[in-house]
Amino acid sequence: MSHRYAVGDVVVGRSLAVPPGPYLIVRLLPPVGGEPQYHGRSTVDGHHRALLEGQIKAVAKAEPPPEAVQPNARRRVLQ
Repeated sequence: MSHRYAVGDVVVGRSLAVPPGPYLIVRLLPPVGGEPQYHGRSTVDGHHRALLEGQIKAVAKAEPPPEAVQPNARRRVLQ
């Protein structure tokens, strides 16, 4: 079984065993009982935790505003 998340991904806890987070994945760890494991650092309190894949979920990435996608694009003026 391969890891679903990569180093640099941000995840949150989804079980009572893990405080909600968010956590930055800083290292991939060997599986425990066949389940991928991660070394995560809380962006709230800075604590490091071992996180099983079943205990976390990805943070939804927000869509950038249209201006951020094409900052130098010319705007057409409608008349």
